[in-house]
Amino acid sequence: MRNRSMVHKFISLTDNVLPLLSSSSIKKCSLNFVFKHEDDVSYFPVIDKWLEFAVNKKVEGLCLNISDIDAIKHDQPYSLPEVFCSCSSILKLKCQNCRILDNCILNWTSMKSLTLEGLLIRDEHIKQIMSIVLNWNHSIYLDLWV
Repeated sequence: MRNRSMVHKFISLTDNVLPLLSSSSIKKCSLNFVFKHEDDVSYFPVIDKWLEFAVNKKVEGLCLNISDIDAIKHDQPYSLPEVFCSCSSILKLKCQNCRILDNCILNWTSMKSLTLEGLLIRDEHIKQIMSIVLNWNHSIYLDLWV
């Protein structure tokens, strides 16, 4: 019960602080959100809102690790919102334990660095990612769940 209360306080604090950010852009954003499913509460809509905020602020560097403590019991990973998949401002992305929705088209045209770990992804998205990174002059690291 105490842990759930702390999570709700963190969410409330973050929701209250983010709108106060007056900067027109965000250089880096890191979200390491490890939670436990309790009472069938979903934190995904809150995470969607925070990511949309970062995208609207033209985030350049983004590190995401969204995971459930009991991943075996609750095997639905966090789905990246469409607005994130079409974000062209991201230069550096590290994404862990998420999935890309089937109908998303990846438009990471400015991307310079990409690390994907434990990402649930379709063959079509792998093709899109490979077409993006083939234009790079440096290496990438991919760890995908296909």
